Amino acid sequence: MDGHSSAAAGCRPAACVGGDSNDWKTRLGTCNGCGFVDTDGGAGLSVLGLGQKPIVMPHYPHMMLEDADVWTEYLKAPLVKLKQVWYDVHVGAGVKVAENADEITKKIAAGVTRKRIDVVAEVGGGYWVIEIKPFGGYVALGQALTYVRLFTAEYSPMGQVWPVIISREIDPDIIPQIDALGVVGVEI
Repeated sequence: MDGHSSAAAGCRPAACVGGDSNDWKTRLGTCNGCGFVDTDGGAGLSVLGLGQKPIVMPHYPHMMLEDADVWTEYLKAPLVKLKQVWYDVHVGAGVKVAENADEITKKIAAGVTRKRIDVVAEVGGGYWVIEIKPFGGYVALGQALTYVRLFTAEYSPMGQVWPVIISREIDPDIIPQIDALGVVGVEI
Protein backbone atom coordinates (compact mmCIF):
# COMPACT_ATOMS: atom_id res chain seq x y z
CA MET A 1 0.00 0.00 0.00
CA ASP A 2 1.48 3.35 -0.98
CA GLY A 3 -0.74 5.41 1.32
CA HIS A 4 -2.67 7.38 -1.29
CA SER A 5 -4.32 7.25 -4.65
CA SER A 6 -4.68 10.09 -7.09
CA ALA A 7 -8.13 11.10 -8.20
CA ALA A 8 -9.50 13.93 -10.30
CA ALA A 9 -10.81 15.66 -7.18
CA GLY A 10 -7.48 15.29 -5.34
CA CYS A 11 -5.40 12.76 -3.44
CA ARG A 12 -7.31 10.45 -1.12
CA PRO A 13 -5.91 7.59 0.95
CA ALA A 14 -7.09 4.30 -0.45
CA ALA A 15 -7.46 2.86 3.03
CA CYS A 16 -9.28 5.82 4.59
CA VAL A 17 -13.00 5.16 4.81
CA GLY A 18 -15.70 7.80 4.69
CA GLY A 19 -15.69 11.43 3.59
CA ASP A 20 -15.45 13.02 0.18
CA SER A 21 -12.25 13.20 -1.85
CA ASN A 22 -10.99 16.39 -0.17
CA ASP A 23 -12.43 15.99 3.33
CA TRP A 24 -9.71 13.52 4.34
CA LYS A 25 -7.07 16.28 4.04
CA THR A 26 -8.71 18.15 6.88
CA ARG A 27 -8.80 15.03 9.03
CA LEU A 28 -5.36 13.59 8.27
CA GLY A 29 -3.20 16.72 8.18
CA THR A 30 -0.62 15.35 5.76
CA CYS A 31 -0.14 12.82 2.97
CA ASN A 32 2.96 10.77 2.29
CA GLY A 33 2.23 10.53 -1.43
CA CYS A 34 0.83 13.79 -2.82
CA GLY A 35 2.83 16.35 -0.88
CA PHE A 36 -0.14 17.90 0.96
CA VAL A 37 1.01 19.12 4.35
CA ASP A 38 -1.00 20.95 6.98
CA THR A 39 1.39 23.56 8.32
CA ASP A 40 -0.46 24.72 11.43
CA GLY A 41 2.58 23.47 13.34
CA GLY A 42 1.83 21.31 16.35
CA ALA A 43 3.84 21.96 19.47
CA GLY A 44 5.05 19.04 21.56
CA LEU A 45 3.02 18.17 24.61
CA SER A 46 5.52 18.71 27.39
CA VAL A 47 3.10 17.30 29.97
CA LEU A 48 3.27 13.95 28.19
CA GLY A 49 7.05 14.00 28.10
CA LEU A 50 9.09 13.03 25.09
CA GLY A 51 7.28 10.96 22.53
CA GLN A 52 8.63 7.74 21.13
CA LYS A 53 9.63 6.97 17.58
CA PRO A 54 6.76 5.34 15.70
CA ILE A 55 8.51 2.01 15.17
CA VAL A 56 7.46 -1.62 15.34
CA MET A 57 8.12 -3.07 18.80
CA PRO A 58 7.59 -6.54 20.31
CA HIS A 59 4.81 -5.06 22.50
CA TYR A 60 3.29 -1.68 23.31
CA PRO A 61 2.37 -0.35 26.77
CA HIS A 62 -0.99 -1.69 28.01
CA MET A 63 -2.02 -2.78 24.51
CA MET A 64 -3.76 -6.13 24.13
CA LEU A 65 -2.13 -8.61 21.73
CA GLU A 66 -4.88 -8.42 19.09
CA ASP A 67 -4.69 -4.62 19.12
CA ALA A 68 -0.87 -4.69 19.02
CA ASP A 69 -1.01 -6.87 15.89
CA VAL A 70 -3.20 -4.26 14.15
CA TRP A 71 -0.92 -1.41 15.26
CA THR A 72 2.21 -3.24 14.13
CA GLU A 73 0.66 -3.81 10.72
CA TYR A 74 -0.21 -0.12 10.46
CA LEU A 75 3.33 0.95 11.44
CA LYS A 76 4.81 -1.23 8.70
CA ALA A 77 2.99 0.84 6.04
CA PRO A 78 1.63 4.02 7.64
CA LEU A 79 -0.99 6.00 5.78
CA VAL A 80 0.43 9.24 7.18
CA LYS A 81 3.88 10.03 8.52
CA LEU A 82 3.83 9.94 12.31
CA LYS A 83 6.39 12.29 13.90
CA GLN A 84 6.22 10.77 17.37
CA VAL A 85 3.82 8.73 19.48
CA TRP A 86 2.71 8.38 23.07
CA TYR A 87 1.16 5.15 24.34
CA ASP A 88 -1.41 4.55 27.06
CA VAL A 89 -2.27 8.22 27.56
CA HIS A 90 -4.51 8.72 30.60
CA VAL A 91 -7.45 11.11 30.30
CA GLY A 92 -10.63 11.90 32.19
CA ALA A 93 -11.52 11.46 35.82
CA GLY A 94 -10.81 8.41 37.90
CA VAL A 95 -13.36 6.86 40.21
CA LYS A 96 -14.27 8.92 43.22
CA VAL A 97 -12.95 7.68 46.52
CA ALA A 98 -14.07 8.64 50.00
CA GLU A 99 -13.12 12.18 50.96
CA ASN A 100 -11.31 10.88 54.01
CA ALA A 101 -9.17 8.46 51.94
CA ASP A 102 -5.43 8.96 52.25
CA GLU A 103 -3.50 10.60 49.40
CA ILE A 104 -1.90 7.36 48.21
CA THR A 105 -5.32 5.72 47.80
CA LYS A 106 -6.53 8.74 45.81
CA LYS A 107 -3.46 8.63 43.57
CA ILE A 108 -3.76 4.88 42.97
CA ALA A 109 -7.47 5.20 42.16
CA ALA A 110 -6.76 8.02 39.71
CA GLY A 111 -3.88 6.10 38.14
CA VAL A 112 -5.70 2.86 37.48
CA THR A 113 -9.25 4.00 36.74
CA ARG A 114 -8.76 6.86 34.28
CA LYS A 115 -9.54 6.24 30.61
CA ARG A 116 -6.57 5.27 28.44
CA ILE A 117 -5.94 6.32 24.86
CA ASP A 118 -4.18 3.57 22.91
CA VAL A 119 -1.96 5.98 20.96
CA VAL A 120 -1.57 9.73 20.54
CA ALA A 121 0.45 10.51 17.42
CA GLU A 122 1.84 13.82 16.28
CA VAL A 123 1.10 14.31 12.58
CA GLY A 124 1.36 17.27 10.16
CA GLY A 125 -0.24 20.16 12.03
CA GLY A 126 -1.73 18.39 15.00
CA TYR A 127 -2.45 15.11 16.69
CA TRP A 128 -4.25 11.87 16.07
CA VAL A 129 -6.02 10.32 19.04
CA ILE A 130 -6.03 6.68 17.96
CA GLU A 131 -8.29 3.84 19.03
CA ILE A 132 -7.04 0.47 17.79
CA LYS A 133 -9.35 -2.51 17.39
CA PRO A 134 -9.33 -5.61 15.21
CA PHE A 135 -12.94 -4.69 14.25
CA GLY A 136 -13.83 -1.01 14.37
CA GLY A 137 -17.43 -0.75 15.50
CA TYR A 138 -19.59 1.57 17.54
CA VAL A 139 -17.50 1.04 20.69
CA ALA A 140 -14.34 2.23 18.92
CA LEU A 141 -16.26 5.19 17.47
CA GLY A 142 -17.49 6.23 20.91
CA GLN A 143 -14.05 5.83 22.44
CA ALA A 144 -12.34 7.86 19.70
CA LEU A 145 -14.83 10.73 20.01
CA THR A 146 -14.77 10.78 23.81
CA TYR A 147 -10.99 10.52 24.01
CA VAL A 148 -10.50 13.48 21.64
CA ARG A 149 -12.71 15.67 23.84
CA LEU A 150 -10.94 14.56 27.03
CA PHE A 151 -7.46 14.82 25.51
CA THR A 152 -8.12 18.32 24.18
CA ALA A 153 -9.55 19.48 27.51
CA GLU A 154 -6.71 18.03 29.57
CA TYR A 155 -3.65 18.74 27.41
CA SER A 156 -4.69 21.82 25.34
CA PRO A 157 -2.58 20.78 22.34
CA MET A 158 -1.53 23.28 19.68
CA GLY A 159 -2.99 22.36 16.31
CA GLN A 160 -5.96 20.23 15.42
CA VAL A 161 -6.83 16.94 17.09
CA TRP A 162 -8.50 14.20 15.05
CA PRO A 163 -10.25 11.06 16.29
CA VAL A 164 -8.87 8.01 14.48
CA ILE A 165 -9.91 4.36 14.39
CA ILE A 166 -7.37 1.90 13.02
CA SER A 167 -8.64 -1.63 12.46
CA ARG A 168 -8.62 -4.56 10.11
CA GLU A 169 -12.22 -3.79 9.22
CA ILE A 170 -14.56 -0.88 9.92
CA ASP A 171 -18.18 -1.84 10.54
CA PRO A 172 -20.02 -0.65 7.41
CA ASP A 173 -22.96 0.40 9.58
CA ILE A 174 -20.93 3.13 11.29
CA ILE A 175 -19.33 4.65 8.16
CA PRO A 176 -22.12 7.26 7.84
CA GLN A 177 -21.40 8.33 11.44
CA ILE A 178 -17.65 8.40 10.76
CA ASP A 179 -18.34 10.75 7.84
CA ALA A 180 -20.76 12.95 9.77
CA LEU A 181 -18.53 13.23 12.86
CA GLY A 182 -15.18 13.77 11.14
CA VAL A 183 -13.53 10.59 12.37
CA VAL A 184 -10.65 9.09 10.39
CA GLY A 185 -11.32 5.40 9.83
CA VAL A 186 -8.32 3.40 8.61
CA GLU A 187 -8.58 -0.21 7.52
CA ILE A 188 -5.33 -2.12 7.23
